[in-house]
Amino acid sequence: MAHSHRPTTKQKHKAFKGTGHASSRTQKDIAKGKIQPEKAPGLVQKTHSKADRKNLAKQIQQNKKTALKQQSAFFGDGRSRAPRIVALIPLNADADTLALVHALEAHLELPPSTHPTTEVHVKNFKQRLQFVHAGGELQDVLNIVAVADYCIFVAAGYEALGENSQAQRTLRALQSQGIPSHFTVLQQLDNDKAAQESRKVWEADMQTLFPTEYGPFSLDASAEVSKFLGAICNSLPDSPTWRLARSYIVPSAVTYTNGFCVEGIVRGNNLDADRLIHIPGLGDFEVDRITDVDAEQVLGVRSDKADSMTQEFEMEEETPFAEEPRKGVRLDNHYYVDSEEEEIPVVKRVPKGTSKYQASWIVDEAANAEDVSDEEVEELEDDRMSDVASTYAPTQAEEPHEELSVEEEARQLASYRAQVKDDKEFPDEVDFDPSINARDRFRKYRGLKDFHQSEWDPDEIDGNTPAWYSGIAKFGSYKSTRNRILKSHAGVPMGTRVKVYLKEVPAHVQDLKHLVLWANREHEQSRAINNFTIQLEPGAEPLKSKEEIVIQCAHRRFVAQPIYSQAIAKTRNGLVRFERFVQPGRLSYATVAGPAIMEKGAPVLYFKRTLGANNSTLELVGTGSFVGVDHGRLTIKRILLSGVPYKIHKRLVTVRYMFHNREDIRFFKAIQLFSKYGRVGFIKEALGTHGYMKTTWDKQIQGLDTVLMPLYKRIYPREAHYLAA
Repeated sequence: MAHSHRPTTKQKHKAFKGTGHASSRTQKDIAKGKIQPEKAPGLVQKTHSKADRKNLAKQIQQNKKTALKQQSAFFGDGRSRAPRIVALIPLNADADTLALVHALEAHLELPPSTHPTTEVHVKNFKQRLQFVHAGGELQDVLNIVAVADYCIFVAAGYEALGENSQAQRTLRALQSQGIPSHFTVLQQLDNDKAAQESRKVWEADMQTLFPTEYGPFSLDASAEVSKFLGAICNSLPDSPTWRLARSYIVPSAVTYTNGFCVEGIVRGNNLDADRLIHIPGLGDFEVDRITDVDAEQVLGVRSDKADSMTQEFEMEEETPFAEEPRKGVRLDNHYYVDSEEEEIPVVKRVPKGTSKYQASWIVDEAANAEDVSDEEVEELEDDRMSDVASTYAPTQAEEPHEELSVEEEARQLASYRAQVKDDKEFPDEVDFDPSINARDRFRKYRGLKDFHQSEWDPDEIDGNTPAWYSGIAKFGSYKSTRNRILKSHAGVPMGTRVKVYLKEVPAHVQDLKHLVLWANREHEQSRAINNFTIQLEPGAEPLKSKEEIVIQCAHRRFVAQPIYSQAIAKTRNGLVRFERFVQPGRLSYATVAGPAIMEKGAPVLYFKRTLGANNSTLELVGTGSFVGVDHGRLTIKRILLSGVPYKIHKRLVTVRYMFHNREDIRFFKAIQLFSKYGRVGFIKEALGTHGYMKTTWDKQIQGLDTVLMPLYKRIYPREAHYLAA
């Protein structure tokens, strides 16, 4: 009987092979021996105990209560308390802000006032309300709302809010700037059904722009007036984020006895005497001293580290730049000279057996280009081509190049430019006069091997660098510097009534409609490269680079000629593409050289200014936000020199109309070419004297293709200055 092995009772299941590499593609890669990339470990979240979480929540709650208590103590009816500033903004022609104040005064049994700024004492709530009439000018409205605690929109209820009306544009500007707590008051409404419908329409329109707004008030009844006053006096105002950490003073008294002196309560943040004071419409001024109103005690004086009106970052000693004539274009950080290019040797007819040395002494006046046969020219060209770098693919002999007459060349060139004008695919393409040398016309441009990888020194001084550029502020880490400044709370505490003495304030400060003192932060008097985002308003025309506009960022306004670029904060090498226009519906960056801005995402408004006989008006054309200060973000302008294929022999192509003389071709020979259909090539040599050139390509190009050569130049931003009142 044959022996047989009895099987074990253990059962082995088939192993599961899907964990970790379930896909068939991954299994095939593992079978081939490919090494899988290791996954980076995720962030380990630190877990807190229940007691720690309860303590943290309790601390947050306590901090909020402390902040609310301080804010409540800030406002009141005492001399040391601040009044609530209420801005009155008319939204249509029939809106009467003065009638609104008179209605409140009549309800409080106070005599009527006619002054643009009226202070009302509300005894029931122990509060003081300071009403400021903004008027109809957009600039005045923005100035008042920037310092107001409450914003009251006054409108005639029977007139709806138009889609493209002045009121709509004003509301959009306020929405972009940042608005405090706000209400709407409707006037001239009857108690009929039409009035109720108008009220609903206004409520819906205002809710679209300001979703958190309470329903509109109508102060026709006494109960409605009491409700309106209670909404203002019993609530704590919301402030724009950019205003919370900046100190400012709304003057209650202005004197010129011992210099320019402003009396008021410090708002927003602590007031530091070492920082400069900005007055909108006038500029920056130094603080002489800060004193207490009651005891005349000096609370703050300038120290040795105080900011001054002069440039903080001293100008470096500049050496005069003289651009030397060069024989080759600049590619990245090197100049390339075509040393292999030389004149074609002239073939002389000499007796048989004459040596090379003897032939050099023989002068054959009859010998010229016509005596040289086509075969000899091709042989000479083949010899010269064999000396060229071996990176070029070997080519076969071409047809001999034929020179066209000047008239025929001009006719074909005019015909080609007419076609380019009719159908231009790339906005960077440029044309230039054939009588002008390209090496002179584009002497400030250079080539780049790779726009996203090539290095460009931001501190490089060349013939295009403005004289002021070496004195700009260059921060090692702008974010760290800004965060340190924002956390600083040195100076006179907020809520203190003080007298601020300023130096060298001009006499026409009395002509300002609404005087406000804003405290600058450290470094904000220095010149720097500021970057903003910009997006056009609906219906606005495209903005051209270097077109003069007015830029408002936080509390300051500049007259600037910004340059626009791609909406990229910064690339690896710091290069971003220049944009000639800001197109509607597209986000772009605006770059300006002006006083440094130490803000974190502050709102930015763009205006077009119309100069009148007595004043100027502002029209909102765009909005955005502040990005930061960065001198290493370089705006690079690209141009494309275009040419067309004339003869195509496999990968060897004769190109014309890009240049118009032999020297220009030799000058730009090192720059890589590309075509609209994606081919890449190089210049091999020049043909003749009319700008024809032989090029080699990675693949054969089509006859309808266009040959392009990219050139790059750095665009420096222009200086901005404060908008004068």
